[in-house]
Amino acid sequence: MARPTKYKPEFAKQASQICKLGATDKDLADIFGVDERTINTWKQKHDEFFQSLKKGKDYFDCKVETALAERAIGFKHPEEKIFLNGGEVIRIETTKHYPPDVTACIYWLNNRKSKEWASRKAVEAEITVDKLPEGTGVLMTPDVLSIDDWTKLSKEANQNLTKKEKKFMAP
Repeated sequence: MARPTKYKPEFAKQASQICKLGATDKDLADIFGVDERTINTWKQKHDEFFQSLKKGKDYFDCKVETALAERAIGFKHPEEKIFLNGGEVIRIETTKHYPPDVTACIYWLNNRKSKEWASRKAVEAEITVDKLPEGTGVLMTPDVLSIDDWTKLSKEANQNLTKKEKKFMAP
């Protein structure tokens, strides 16, 4: 006979609220006093629990995406600065500016536009060998690109990048 479940229907709403704050399944397990495998079982057996987790996690993920996008392109927000001048408190409303963050840009583009911006590009090559050089068991490989070839490829890549920039900067 199986052990009675600790699951209660109100866990669905609680889990959603907790996930909106960034909780993981491990965090939920700790909060509900169960093993992480139990959380996975509840997700399988109780669709309302699964859907509430999904909704809460999607909400938090959206907040993180927004924060990353703002960090990548830079952002500003109102801020109050407080000074003390001769014993008098002075409050001044200002705007705090955060410049774009290159690392956030790279991360965003590598993940969202990976075909154009991936750090590593896969190179496919097919080599056929009719006959290995006599007396060797070593496969001969073609020469690497010359400096001239690299220069040409670099110029083409820069031209393509300039075209893309103009396309997106056009009004």
